[in-house]
Amino acid sequence: MFISFLPESPRWLLSKGKKAEAYAVLVKYHAEGDEHSDFVKAEYNQIEQILEAELRISQTSRKESFSTLGMRKRLIIATFLGLFTQWSGNGLLSYYLSPVLDSIGIHDDRTKHIINLSKAFWSFVNVTVFSFIVPRYPRRRIFLACTISVFVVFTAWTVASAEYSFSQSKIAAQTVVALMFLYSLAYNPGFNALPYTFLVELFPFRVRARGITIYQWSDEAGRTNLTHLNACTNTMFENEQEAYRQAEVEILHESLEEESETCSSMEVGPRESIKRPDGVLVEF
Repeated sequence: MFISFLPESPRWLLSKGKKAEAYAVLVKYHAEGDEHSDFVKAEYNQIEQILEAELRISQTSRKESFSTLGMRKRLIIATFLGLFTQWSGNGLLSYYLSPVLDSIGIHDDRTKHIINLSKAFWSFVNVTVFSFIVPRYPRRRIFLACTISVFVVFTAWTVASAEYSFSQSKIAAQTVVALMFLYSLAYNPGFNALPYTFLVELFPFRVRARGITIYQWSDEAGRTNLTHLNACTNTMFENEQEAYRQAEVEILHESLEEESETCSSMEVGPRESIKRPDGVLVEF
């Protein structure tokens, strides 16, 4: 309803050749009516240059964009970065948090909601802090530190979960919950705060949009595997387990019936008896 009150985009106006209107919009909203503002002039020139560059890009084929060895390496990095962003354990907490909590003895829905809300708030706080700190450091070191940290957290998580499954220890269950929060500190610096900063630096301007598109495609492919293929696989595995249990029960029933029939068909011989010295008759 309020869209009619919004001004046209200066970028769109310039792309249509309406230069005066585009400049007027910039003057009104970015310079408070000052037509001689150096900031507006610089911004106007920048938009013009970007539009010219994008026009040249649109005339470049996709094959030419990734024809060199360096560009193919960039393509591989962007593809695997998108996959690793999803395949580094975040799906376990995003989509399977309830079964994970069930596995450590937490079945109360209210407790689950509290843990989920606390985890989301904690992740929001630390990723906001990391987004200001991480870009100051070398990208490769941040990704390596993030990957190693995630590996350490999940190793400890696996050990704690196994300990709970054997001993039903409350300390082991509490350790798993604590590791969920530590995972956020391990994951967010590299796979949450850094990818787009890194991609902007990785690809030249002329193919940057295509490179980021490839990253997003691989990211969605990894998410699809987590949310759909894994769910289907788990359902199939559970169905197979249930069918196996039912088959075992049927085999057990059949075995018991056969034993019962065998026992009932057996002929019981006549009883024998002996007389003890004290005169008591004993049958057997």
